[in-house]
Amino acid sequence: MKGIIDSENNNFQKIEARNEIVNKIKSFEHLTDGWDGYRGTRPGPQAVVLALEIVSGLSSEITLQAFPIPFGGIQLEFDFTKDTYIEIEIVGSTASIYRITGKEEFTCENLKFADTVIEYIKSFASES
Repeated sequence: MKGIIDSENNNFQKIEARNEIVNKIKSFEHLTDGWDGYRGTRPGPQAVVLALEIVSGLSSEITLQAFPIPFGGIQLEFDFTKDTYIEIEIVGSTASIYRITGKEEFTCENLKFADTVIEYIKSFASES
């Protein structure tokens, strides 16, 4: 019985972690201009919606972090291996995906639809 309870607690923790990310992204709408101590503008509604669509479409098994970026966008970060991670910068309705490896190599793709971004992340997650 302990194994089932441990598994359920682990799933609950993953769901809670995902809810925290969703709430964090929603909170970006309430930032004031200059939030970063300089001229940072808060993320626009299109960026918030796209970030939420991406996060909501991913399995809770995929861990990520979310941050506002100074020019009105949101950055999502995914660590898949010790040498490789993905950053997604969302500004307006466009997501720029950067796949960065430990060899200082990276690729960039600009995508406009959450489903396309979600499939990209899922395909990379399955490779790891």
